[in-house]
Amino acid sequence: MSQGGIVVLHDTHTYREIKQQPATLKKTYDLVQAQQARFEKFIAKIEQENQDKKLKVLFTGAGSSAYVGDVARMARHTDVLPNFEFESVPTTHFVTDPQLYIDQQTAYLLVSFARSGNSPETKATVEIANQLSSHVYHLFITNNKDGFLGAYHENANNVFKVILPDETNDKSLAMTSSFSSMLFASYLLFGGKVSPKFFDIASSNFDWLESQAETVSQLDFSKVFYVGTGLIGELTKEVSLKLNELTAGQTEIARETTLGFRHGPKAGLSADAIFIMLRSNQPYRRQYEKDLIQEVGQVKDRYQTYILDAQVNDDDNAVKLPQSEELTDMELALQYLIFGQLLAAKRSVALGLNPDNPSPDGFINRVVKGVTIYPVEG
Repeated sequence: MSQGGIVVLHDTHTYREIKQQPATLKKTYDLVQAQQARFEKFIAKIEQENQDKKLKVLFTGAGSSAYVGDVARMARHTDVLPNFEFESVPTTHFVTDPQLYIDQQTAYLLVSFARSGNSPETKATVEIANQLSSHVYHLFITNNKDGFLGAYHENANNVFKVILPDETNDKSLAMTSSFSSMLFASYLLFGGKVSPKFFDIASSNFDWLESQAETVSQLDFSKVFYVGTGLIGELTKEVSLKLNELTAGQTEIARETTLGFRHGPKAGLSADAIFIMLRSNQPYRRQYEKDLIQEVGQVKDRYQTYILDAQVNDDDNAVKLPQSEELTDMELALQYLIFGQLLAAKRSVALGLNPDNPSPDGFINRVVKGVTIYPVEG
């Protein structure tokens, strides 16, 4: 784990769990394919039993698991499950204000994302939703077969469970392969498509992504500002959180969508900052990104800029992700995620921390503690 007290990144659980993702994504794909037909029957059952009600999918989770739902919501194709509305709600919002999200005129598919399945808010969201409505169905997507979600009543006819491969139940503090496997499983269940070449591309690109993360980690900065568009814009929440977690708050973070950046957040760019844009492959979105890149580039020597792109880009600060010109934005996002995780892990080690446990005083826990759940009023 360490040499002379210095942590060796490649010996950590964090690194192994990041590196295994091309393989665990393929395992997740195979697992979901085997359950897809049964899931479609589950959806048909919900529609059949609730013909007089509105239908809504609620993606829920806490922390990184909430961000899974945010990305999944943006990845949803409107021609899939057209009878359902979709919303992403953190369990940390739901638990304090459940009546905002549950009414008697709607039947719900509550999608619970959770690595352990044991956080207080995860359990409370399931129980409170069941308390407030008799028209709640559940999709549990979790990495822990023994957690509250994984071990939930096997005979419950309103529950569909997807238990992800054991190795995605990350041992390290920060979520890495657990995040990507939950996101990918949801994307596939709700109609997302994947190129047959994607898994080989992601695997062969790992060393390139690591070399880029190493290059960026060597730059002199104390703040990272991530920007992206669409579902990649939502992904910036997760990659920025990884930096915050793995450096124990010693790296200042910010993130925003491409169009949101101008509305105040750009004031956060300073001489000690690096602006990182994760670019879309979608031509319409790329127009907005190009405009922002040009605007940011007008200010010389005030901050550093790094652009990760799958297309040929003549910007001096851009690097081209290999073999990815024809991939979907979700397939790009899963590779950009690996870059962001590696950058966070490398900065952690550079600061003298152990990315497996960057908070040895216990201030940050793998499973959140210290939350009291109170009875719902009214």
